[in-house]
Amino acid sequence: MKAILTGASGFIGGGVLEECLDHPDITSIVVLCRSPLSGPAALSTKVEIVVVEDFLNYSKPVLDELKDADFCIWSLGHRTNATASVEVGYTITFCEAVARLRSEAPARAKPFRMVYLSGLFATTDQNTPLWWKDAPRKAKGIAETKLLAFSGSQKQNNGPKWETYVVRPGGVLMKQWSWVTLIFGSWGLIPVDVLGRAMVATALRGDPEQRVFHAALVKKGEVELSKRK
Repeated sequence: MKAILTGASGFIGGGVLEECLDHPDITSIVVLCRSPLSGPAALSTKVEIVVVEDFLNYSKPVLDELKDADFCIWSLGHRTNATASVEVGYTITFCEAVARLRSEAPARAKPFRMVYLSGLFATTDQNTPLWWKDAPRKAKGIAETKLLAFSGSQKQNNGPKWETYVVRPGGVLMKQWSWVTLIFGSWGLIPVDVLGRAMVATALRGDPEQRVFHAALVKKGEVELSKRK
């Protein structure tokens, strides 16, 4: 399967990239980034680094890399300093571009899956005053609403098969800090490798829920980790 990833230079996105590299069913990974990616993962034969100059206007060479992909895991942005222009503008532009490519190609049996990284405290109610991180929490919330609506519009208008999933993890720990969850439990905390596995599993097989919350992510990620030990 062919994956598209964004935010791979970040902490969570980098964790997702590692899990994609480790998964035997994923044979090709297109990493969309604003500057060239460095590190061992970038040297993998599975990985194609594509520098995007403008996430609101994809060039033909970039579109050519997207047209036969099976899913996208979108980790681009900032969990605590998100803006609507990035969270909504970039994601919807991407979805519209991929949907257009798929509508121009022969119909595929499996849907394209879009997995969007949100956060535990994102809010979809744009009118509720929030005392902490008002703008980024609302930016994530409106992105969720728009992305889920986009998925519904594809079905309603007989567009290409499309599924959108929003993941809402709590605090994300480095792998070496995963012992913290053994002592204090996983309430509100998830190791980055567990989250990465959960997001990849959602991209590959979907989920009964369009919004996948923290507890479900912990459970799914731990199951996936146990499968490949």
